[in-house]
Amino acid sequence: MASAAVDHVIGLIVSTVQNEATLSVGINDELDEIRRELVSMKSFLHDAERKQVMSEVMKTWVADVRDIAHQIEDLIDEYMYYVYRQQHFTKLHRIFRTPKTLLETCQIASKLQQINKTIKGMDERRQRYCIDRIEGSNDHYNFPLYQRDLALFMKEDDVVGFVDESRLLKTWLMDKEEHRTLISMVGMGGSGKTTLVAKTYNDETLKSYFECCAWITVSQTYTRDDLLRSLIKEFHQSRKEEVPMIWEQRTLKTSLAFLLGKEAWDLFCMKAFSSCPGNSCPRELEPLALELVRKCKGLPLAVVALGGLLSSKKSITEWSSVCDNLNWQLNNNQMLEVVKSILLLSFSDLPSPLKHCFLYCCLFPEDYEIRRKRLIKLWIAEGFVRQVDRTAPKEVAESYLMELILRSMLQVVRRNEFGRPKRCKMHDLLREIGLSISEKEKFGVVYDGKVEIGECESHQARRLSIQTTKGDLQSYGSMTQLRSLFVFVNGSVSFSDKLLSKFKLLRALDLENATIDILPDVVGTLFNLRYLNLRGTSVAELPKSVGKLRNLEMLNIRNTNIKELPSEAVELQNLHILKMSSEWIGDIHNFEFATGVKVPFEISKLKKLQAVAYIKAEGEIRKLPAVE
Repeated sequence: MASAAVDHVIGLIVSTVQNEATLSVGINDELDEIRRELVSMKSFLHDAERKQVMSEVMKTWVADVRDIAHQIEDLIDEYMYYVYRQQHFTKLHRIFRTPKTLLETCQIASKLQQINKTIKGMDERRQRYCIDRIEGSNDHYNFPLYQRDLALFMKEDDVVGFVDESRLLKTWLMDKEEHRTLISMVGMGGSGKTTLVAKTYNDETLKSYFECCAWITVSQTYTRDDLLRSLIKEFHQSRKEEVPMIWEQRTLKTSLAFLLGKEAWDLFCMKAFSSCPGNSCPRELEPLALELVRKCKGLPLAVVALGGLLSSKKSITEWSSVCDNLNWQLNNNQMLEVVKSILLLSFSDLPSPLKHCFLYCCLFPEDYEIRRKRLIKLWIAEGFVRQVDRTAPKEVAESYLMELILRSMLQVVRRNEFGRPKRCKMHDLLREIGLSISEKEKFGVVYDGKVEIGECESHQARRLSIQTTKGDLQSYGSMTQLRSLFVFVNGSVSFSDKLLSKFKLLRALDLENATIDILPDVVGTLFNLRYLNLRGTSVAELPKSVGKLRNLEMLNIRNTNIKELPSEAVELQNLHILKMSSEWIGDIHNFEFATGVKVPFEISKLKKLQAVAYIKAEGEIRKLPAVE
């Protein structure tokens, strides 16, 4: 993840240098020097993170790189605040910079210069301690037996599900034609691909159709010669015959990603209650057992691992502890390490921007259905979406979402009339693993009442998701580095001017459906804010200070009590999307009448605005034309 943070800040530096003509010479030079240093160490950092085992020195070095990247991002945003403030002084002040402004610029230039020295010192330290030679590299490390290997030794009676898939696979393999065939299993890690293949491989009837057979495992890091040697060893006692040079590729895309409810329950009971008559679940444990199977969401690997873990636990207290602390179990229990390791493969293989996008999804509550449009706008506001020539950021973000879906990192739960994903959610275990990565990397933290507020407050996380009414919101005031703030609670919530004023670097403020009726006037000081979502709140009025949000790109006031936008809204020069609600009144003489939010006439002069209104008419949602 440090490489992703570095990649992100490199993109931010490039964008800042290219788009801001007001950068002082000192700031520009230091940023360019920092960019070159980060680029030079990025490749090594990326390779280091792909290693399964790192020395303590390496772990410390990688964490330091991540923290430096965060500091650079903070300084760039802080400097842009001073630029923004200077641009809104009087003409006289713009010609003759005030001593305060000059001092602030010099201070930031000095901080960047110090960071530059620190980065160079870190690179020297890496070489001095020979971090290049990473201890315990994959080539020589003895990994525990992974589940894909364990599948070979499963008894036929232990394999649950895959009846139709197994029958189809055997049909393909036993077609009595001599030719070379490639059959690929497609699905997320732990979904049972290897179990299905092993079940087929161990079938004696099937084996009788072939002169020889071999089973080899290809890890993330492998040597071609070693694979060939393994094959030769497997085939050594088999008779070899020349086959026609015909290569036919087939792909098996099945529904094997998840077990059905009863299949998952049977498999869990088989593992968890193997010592009980008929593998039956004791009545007192049934509610907890059902909850744990539900969390597995039909993922065979997770069902087997959790069942095996709980087979040694007999009391309700022990079972409750596992159920309530699944995140801790994933990180500290060896029996679940296999699950975590395999699911992490999918995450580790993601490009840097997609890693950020995936972790961002973890900030939503468990089983939360995330709207596609909402998620895409948040990614853009956070700066995760890379600039691609002649391609709108929205289209790039759409491609990110589709990639995560294709990789089974997100699940589509609803599609629109055109078949495009409309709502998505995360697999519970993937979300738990994502949250553990987020906390470790200071990417983000969720406060759901399971930990003390002080733990979140001192975490230095850059994104906060509040999912319980326990505790006082004012306690989060020290988290001045926040970039995104979510509130997912049903109880009453209030933001004081003092609290919001602490979050001057905030890019996204999402209060959708929160029980809040007043938006403090101090919101206008959040110069960095790109995204403001008040949908479903009881807010009745936007403060006039909202006009100061010159970087605001998306404002959502759907289903609120707001009846009129303040005249200052016409100053939102970068506003792209304005979402409002309108109520359809009726159709009189072929004229449609609606009542909605009153907007200033001058708002049509905002060149970047695409205003969208939704009319509710007889259960139908109608979309008004965009304002040009």
